[in-house]
Amino acid sequence: MAPITINSPYYVQSGQGIKQADFMIYLPVEKNKEDIVLNHVYFKGKKLQLSYDQNELVYVGQYTSFPKPDIIMSGDPKKEFGNTLPEKKEKIPFELKSGEAVVCYTKNSEEAHFKLDTIKEKKE
Repeated sequence: MAPITINSPYYVQSGQGIKQADFMIYLPVEKNKEDIVLNHVYFKGKKLQLSYDQNELVYVGQYTSFPKPDIIMSGDPKKEFGNTLPEKKEKIPFELKSGEAVVCYTKNSEEAHFKLDTIKEKKE
């Protein structure tokens, strides 16, 4: 059971092209309790850090995919020196269906989590 009331959580899928995988998740709260802080959310296979907007009473998490940099392939190892290692995909610790999320929070210095079952998409 959630220790804080979240009203109609939703996400917004970003525009087009390269950033097609980008999205933001919004967790509107009635009133933020002083002893509870929402830290991050697992959603769509990603772990998103949450930030709190006091004016809007909403926690927001954002995922941005960056275009992959060009890789130099050469028989000369010196020319490949500037290449970066590919990012390792982090496996989230929960099995989630579409529209589900797990929110991790801190209450009185203790970490815990709860599940949200229906996160709907809002169009931009």
